[in-house]
Amino acid sequence: KDVENTIKRNIRLNNTKCIFFDYINSSLGLFSEITSKTHGMAMREDMILSLLSTRLNEIANDFNVFILSATQTNKDAKTDPIPDANLIKGAKSIAEKADFGCIILPLTETDKENLAAYIEKGYPMPNSKLSVYKNRRGSFTRGYLWMNMTRGNCRYETLFATDWDYNPIPLQAFDIQQGVM
Repeated sequence: KDVENTIKRNIRLNNTKCIFFDYINSSLGLFSEITSKTHGMAMREDMILSLLSTRLNEIANDFNVFILSATQTNKDAKTDPIPDANLIKGAKSIAEKADFGCIILPLTETDKENLAAYIEKGYPMPNSKLSVYKNRRGSFTRGYLWMNMTRGNCRYETLFATDWDYNPIPLQAFDIQQGVM
């Protein structure tokens, strides 16, 4: 409720349109609130995270705002060759509620080998990849955005895009305008 009230207050007072909720995880406050609303009935952590994700999605739709959030990956993120929703830690329902899902990963040796042809064409060697596994209202999915990223301040430059098999996908230039969603 605290999170919801904070979001609603900022929408009302500041005409907020974009929100970053850092990040979807369990906390003592969240457990306490759910326990009080369910009259002491115990709930699993994945169920609680699902409720939080659902509520954030409802707020976004009810108030026509953009909400971006993050969560952690599980241990398989270091080795799984398919970088999709199965790498999300906690509740798979978090990914089910999202309209867009992606995972930021470091480059592997396999990536570097498969990107050699791009580097030979003059593209810089990226240091990160963003794996897009879900894009409910768009066509780009099951692909990578190859980026140079500074993790300290979360700034990045997208260099090029491929599908998960390293086949090129053309990036179309676009202009982000304030007030256009």
